[in-house]
Amino acid sequence: SIKDLESLVRSQVEIVPELVHLLNADRASVFLILAEKKELYSVVALGAEIKEIRFPLSRGLAGYVARTGEALNIPDAHLDPRFNPEFDRKTGYRTRSILAVALHDPQGRRIGVVQAINKQGSDVFTKDDEKLLDAFASEWGIAIANVRLISEQRELFDSFVTTMAAALDARDAMTAGHTHRVTEYSMGIAEQLGMPRQQVQGRVPIAGMLHDMGKIGTPDAVLKKAGGLTPEERKIIELHAA
Repeated sequence: SIKDLESLVRSQVEIVPELVHLLNADRASVFLILAEKKELYSVVALGAEIKEIRFPLSRGLAGYVARTGEALNIPDAHLDPRFNPEFDRKTGYRTRSILAVALHDPQGRRIGVVQAINKQGSDVFTKDDEKLLDAFASEWGIAIANVRLISEQRELFDSFVTTMAAALDARDAMTAGHTHRVTEYSMGIAEQLGMPRQQVQGRVPIAGMLHDMGKIGTPDAVLKKAGGLTPEERKIIELHAA
């Protein structure tokens, strides 16, 4: 039901501590793959001293899981040559056991990694821990993929709206830029009125960009007339709102 990444991350911040408790781990992290930059970046890093963790896909155990899709259950990370100790050196934290699982979208494409760190009271995470983390990863993968799909659809729709507004402005040089100014003023007013964020950033800008779209059907002879309008011409202009 969550439709934007920010809200999804907020929900994960609440869920990850429960996961840590169920796994009896010390901390956990959720990373997403930034394919164009070949990087992993943290959307949740519970217990991390660094707010955002970002590193190349070619580095670390999480990078290995992101590249291969292979789940890892490592008793002592510092004994594994794939481990990147840079985070431990920066923070003074001592990473021991790691359980890491890939996040997949419904098409099976890898989109991230979830990992739990330092099993409490034991040297290694159990098979049951692996199954539990894998189950969480499946749910998160679907949720993240849905949010990204909705975001892509929204970007496509926004591009269409912007193009339509530009086409309208191009028809009438006298009012060029009017659509964007109305949109900016409307969003500012909506924000001052305390309207919900989804309204301020969603419906209001769409309404602003499209508010004059009916002029697409107004004849040039009326729309671009230099002098005053006749009563009949004014009626034609007034139809654009309907």
